[in-house]
Amino acid sequence: SSSSAASDVYKRQVWRTRLDEVVDLVVVNPTMMVHSMHLHGHSFWVVAVGEGEAPAAHELPGPGRFIKKDTAPVPAMGWVLLRVRFDNPGPWPFHCHNEMHYLR
Repeated sequence: SSSSAASDVYKRQVWRTRLDEVVDLVVVNPTMMVHSMHLHGHSFWVVAVGEGEAPAAHELPGPGRFIKKDTAPVPAMGWVLLRVRFDNPGPWPFHCHNEMHYLR
């Protein structure tokens, strides 16, 4: 049924983390426009931003001084590395803030 298919898609888009777990997320943008990604309920550190293919895990920066935000632009045909401490329990949306997505 279609509701079962929708439920399956939703389950694949849920990240389960432990309280206070720190996770590095590489968000890749394969489109020709910038996408501003926003995380509810948490702040994250913007660790690195680049164009083209995202680097391998061993090439990404380690600890350092990074900007803390809750929204970050992902460049066209690029990527951003976000470091999140999941310290606020509950389900929190992570989505693009481009208005064009809301007009469809």
